[in-house]
Amino acid sequence: MTKKTLEEKIKQVVFWTFSGVFSYLVIAFFLKSNYPIYEYSFNREDAYDAIKDALTLAAAFLAPVAAFVLFSDWREQHIEKLLEQESSEIYALYIAIIDTWQQYRFDIEDDEIFTQSTIESRETKHFGLIDQVEKAIQKTEQLQSRDIKTKEFTELALKSFRDIRNIIFELSILGGFKEKQFNPQKYNFEYTDESDSKFSSRMELNYQGMQDQMMKGFMDVYGNKEKLFSLSTSLKIRN
Repeated sequence: MTKKTLEEKIKQVVFWTFSGVFSYLVIAFFLKSNYPIYEYSFNREDAYDAIKDALTLAAAFLAPVAAFVLFSDWREQHIEKLLEQESSEIYALYIAIIDTWQQYRFDIEDDEIFTQSTIESRETKHFGLIDQVEKAIQKTEQLQSRDIKTKEFTELALKSFRDIRNIIFELSILGGFKEKQFNPQKYNFEYTDESDSKFSSRMELNYQGMQDQMMKGFMDVYGNKEKLFSLSTSLKIRN
């Protein structure tokens, strides 16, 4: 259903008000007239009273209706502005989280940077990213509850954030494999008959397998970028 503009709503109120006044006057003139009409002169006093009563009723009707129309239009504009603002913020969060994740991935995949980092510093990045995603999910769910118009955007955004959460955990696992690969003397206790070099090779294979799986997930997440932007743009107020 096409949404009416404020001008169209006002025109509709004016139309029904004048229709009501006209109908009232017609009925009033018929009720106050003497019959047969052609035998009696026009009663100006009765006509004046009828017109005055009609205008009084019209004024009494217009005041609350006009206030309601104006309030409804303000409320709709306020909601539209909120949808535009929050959808833009959610899209910006999506881009920011992806950028942060890619930097985190680079820090793990680059051997030199990785060896200079600590488990604690990597955990700080991991939990910081997870916290950002959880807040983004919460914000998206709030937007979803505001208006049905956001359904397509919020559903894709929620799926994207949950998929991002998965690849954050996979990146953490990736870092764990590299940590073990580079420090077999510390972690090679699972199999007593396995040499450190074999242990490192096994961790490297695990790393490569997880990396392939993670990057496939990332491409799915990144593939939503244009669609999310388009859906976010569709929620902007049209002038």
